Amino acid sequence: MTRLSLKISMLVAALAFSATTALASPITYQVSRSILSGSVVGSITTDGTIGTLGTSNIVGWSLTLNDGVTPFTLQGPTSGNNSQEQVFGGGFSAPSTGLFFDYSNSSSWVLFQNPTLGSRINFWCLDGSGGCASRPNSDVVTTSGTFAAVFQTRSGVQQVATTGTQAVVPEPASLVLLGIGLVGIARVRSLRRR
Repeated sequence: MTRLSLKISMLVAALAFSATTALASPITYQVSRSILSGSVVGSITTDGTIGTLGTSNIVGWSLTLNDGVTPFTLQGPTSGNNSQEQVFGGGFSAPSTGLFFDYSNSSSWVLFQNPTLGSRINFWCLDGSGGCASRPNSDVVTTSGTFAAVFQTRSGVQQVATTGTQAVVPEPASLVLLGIGLVGIARVRSLRRR
């Protein structure tokens, strides 16, 4: 392989890597959780990250909470923006099959809450540590103004949402990469002929 063809191959590989890492499409997950007499139903949208999730990876949500008394819908930035969310610790993850929470992770929680974090009303908390609802190893939901109104003890890693729809995002970079690859191959072949 000539020095130029090696450089072209390395350039094509670098472009392919950067384009594939930068083009993660948002993923919407469907939530349908029973929490004793309460429930949480709706959707959570991530930025497409596969692996451990943090606060910045959650880009939208629409979750109808019911603590057995009053339903309330939490809406994220893309659907009404009446609430906030926080992911703390490393217990929230997204493999390709859904969203999972590790209830045995004693330093983790996930909190969706109206109107602000810490208001103690209208929230759903996945709590491994007792840090967001004072109920370690549990799902907690409340909408009636009673802090931690309904909670159910959980253990281990559990799926909390299923893979829903993946947002359709055009990928022009893929076509650009294909074109660059074809040009690179043609260039290498023409150099070999010479």
